[in-house]
Amino acid sequence: KDGVDPRSILVLTFTNAAAFEMKERYKQIPGIDLNNVPEFRTFHSFCYSLIVKDQDVRARLGYSKIPELCDDAHLKEIKTKVKLAIGCKLSDAQLEGDRYLSKSDQDQKQLYQKALIKEIKKENVITFDIMCYNVCELFTKKEPCVDKYKQKYKYLMIDESQDSDPKQFKF
Repeated sequence: KDGVDPRSILVLTFTNAAAFEMKERYKQIPGIDLNNVPEFRTFHSFCYSLIVKDQDVRARLGYSKIPELCDDAHLKEIKTKVKLAIGCKLSDAQLEGDRYLSKSDQDQKQLYQKALIKEIKKENVITFDIMCYNVCELFTKKEPCVDKYKQKYKYLMIDESQDSDPKQFKF
């Protein structure tokens, strides 16, 4: 009603059900052009759609082709494989937590993280968390590959923003 192009609005939420419900409610507004609606997505589906449809985004993230989503079981296998390959003796809690580590343990953790990222890309997979974090970094570091999305989406609405984690809030 205020002259804003609905296609310049990106609405992000946490579940597919919420995205669907919001879109359906939007369509019920009297006088709405059903061919001209905002984009209603989950954080994950928005990020994955950029990776799928945009070769520049994919390349900037280090993928030459569309990565497959990695489930928890496969990720655990990759982590175990990496730990064995580099001889990492740190526990999962030490590797994934923010607790204090000695200098040598910090070095081992960094080596593990680099090896894990390398192996994930070698296997051409991506996790939901890595995907959202990496796309967020592209947007916050002002990477040219996302400029067209910043131009397209002038307005951002976050449903249930109080539930966003620090990475999503930064995004």
